Amino acid sequence: MVNSQQSVKNGKQIFGLLKAFGTTDSNMEVARRNLYRNIEDRHAMKDINQGIENQREHFDNLGLHIGYIYGDHRIPENASIYRPVCIRGGRLPHAWIRLYSQEETALPPIDSSYVAELSPEEVEMKRYSTLDLCTFDAFTLIADQGTALHWKQALKEMCECLPAGMSYKLKIRLAIRGSDFDLQPGKNGEDWVQLTKLYDGNAILVRPDQHILECFKFPAGYSELLRVLREHLGWDTVVPDWHKVDSVL
Repeated sequence: MVNSQQSVKNGKQIFGLLKAFGTTDSNMEVARRNLYRNIEDRHAMKDINQGIENQREHFDNLGLHIGYIYGDHRIPENASIYRPVCIRGGRLPHAWIRLYSQEETALPPIDSSYVAELSPEEVEMKRYSTLDLCTFDAFTLIADQGTALHWKQALKEMCECLPAGMSYKLKIRLAIRGSDFDLQPGKNGEDWVQLTKLYDGNAILVRPDQHILECFKFPAGYSELLRVLREHLGWDTVVPDWHKVDSVL
């Protein structure tokens, strides 16, 4: 009951903040115009600042919110500190990217032009995130161009081992750094590459909710992909021939 009451309180406060911003209109363009107008209005900013202040108790919980790791039952030492990780159960680390094709995401580009502190060049560089590579209806396998053929072959062979009726239901996208997307220059991208170890040939299988299902070390193949997905989705199937040699191209 106490949690329910707190949730209602939180909901009212956040809706009040959205109302102060003017972003409660169902029409996206109208909401955007209202936002741009209100942040330039001295009187409206009083309500906006108060609404932001009412959210202060939630400000410093990044380690709890986006730092949550499925399967890790330890209590965080500090809920305010978020450290990106690239491990099973963790959220895919963010980095700014550029897409070589708009087909790589169904999402519109981020528009941060209203942030006065950003230059036009910085606004252009902050249009897409690595998180935008993930879609809500598919798993995503992220790899580097240097080992793209290997992971494409592993994915193809894995699909051939799926149970009857599963192959057309299970959707797995392959996102290749160097051909589908690339990292924006700067420390953020450099840190991401070091963390994910894509340059070492590794690949990351990401769930639709942007959390990592598994990090595969090169030269893992179709059998490892199949095992991880089978355990996660819990399907029954005839065990394939695990002695088959994985193709490495």
